[in-house]
Amino acid sequence: MALQKREKILVIATGVAVVVLAIAWLATGGESSKVLHAKRAALVEKRDQKKAQSRLLGPLTRELARRELRSLPTEREAAEALYTKWLRETIVDSTIVDSVEFSNASISPKAGTSRPGVYTALRFGVEMNGTLDQLTQFLHEFYKASHLHKISLLSVNPTSRPSEFKLDLTIEALILPGAKEALILPGAKDDKNIRRSNKLSTERVKRLELSSLQEYQDVILSRKMEENRPAAYAAQGLFASYAPPPEPERPRVPERVPERVPDPEPPEPPAFDLAKYTYVTALVSVGGVPEAWLEIRPTGETKVVKEGEQFEIGHVRCEVVRIGNKQLEVALDGEHRLVGFRESLRDGLVMPDF
Repeated sequence: MALQKREKILVIATGVAVVVLAIAWLATGGESSKVLHAKRAALVEKRDQKKAQSRLLGPLTRELARRELRSLPTEREAAEALYTKWLRETIVDSTIVDSVEFSNASISPKAGTSRPGVYTALRFGVEMNGTLDQLTQFLHEFYKASHLHKISLLSVNPTSRPSEFKLDLTIEALILPGAKEALILPGAKDDKNIRRSNKLSTERVKRLELSSLQEYQDVILSRKMEENRPAAYAAQGLFASYAPPPEPERPRVPERVPERVPDPEPPEPPAFDLAKYTYVTALVSVGGVPEAWLEIRPTGETKVVKEGEQFEIGHVRCEVVRIGNKQLEVALDGEHRLVGFRESLRDGLVMPDF
């Protein structure tokens, strides 16, 4: 059946629309492929980053998990009660094998500190009387326990009893957010139904340097407070009155007699200066040649000299430089002087050295 003109136009328009949609789908499909590749690359990179973080955080995460097992329960009231009970059993309960049995012991909770999401630190004050041996046993038991606790303050003071001390301690114990929760407090009516998480860990940790209590007792109880301390004071215990150790005997050093050093010989007196007492008595010209007459008064000698003549007066070397009508220029040991009539050679004017 032949198509009408209107139907032909409709078929052609439909065909064009289908072609356009096909081209658009192909274009969109290519762009989506690029986006998918980019997303895949981003996911692969994110996965690799998480693997790297896991390698770095793995040891820390495992250590945190171990510490959470050693932590007090997350419920603060239960944790405080359980730890107080452990302290009391360790200090005063004689039925506990490791009990130290201090006297006049008291345990009191104090205000602690907290960093939300990180930890809560419970604080306890402990006062008791005991010997140095008992304190050593308690510290050994305290640091064998696996709890996250520490002694932040320890005060030891003497009492009226020999070898007994008053001990004051401040102890801190941690609660970590990931620790187990306690359902009921110890001492409740249905105490027999309390979960395991209501009990503190009884594990022992290896954080002591020496392997046994006896080794610590040998080191601490036999320690000398001072070297060479007199036995009478050592018997009085740790807080005996101070006595200085005896001074060591010093070897006797023979007295040394200093050698007598002879006195130095006195210096020789300066030589007598004849030039000081030699005077110019005449300045004349004989046959056109100038002459100077010098009188050496200590010896009574008269010396006639001419220009350029060199001579000695006593220990002084002299040279006549120039003879004028009224003055004589002479060099005394190289020092030029201008000497006038009836003047001493030493009294002459010193000439500048040009």
